[in-house]
Amino acid sequence: MILNSGISISEIIEYRVCMYKKVLKDMAGKRAQYKKCDRYKTMVDDINLLGDLGCLSEFYELSELLSKCDFIDA
Repeated sequence: MILNSGISISEIIEYRVCMYKKVLKDMAGKRAQYKKCDRYKTMVDDINLLGDLGCLSEFYELSELLSKCDFIDA
């Protein structure tokens, strides 16, 4: 894998965490139902990866936000 030498892995992780926080807060606030799709699976995998990497505060915060959203099977 080739990464742009100007971007660190930690910057990529920070960006994803900020993006997921914003998206999940917006989704939880709308109180609508959302279908579990490929993007949902990717988000769950990314959140679980944070836990695996030891980013536990971000993992718990995003997991809590995810639990406030109403996802249904597609």
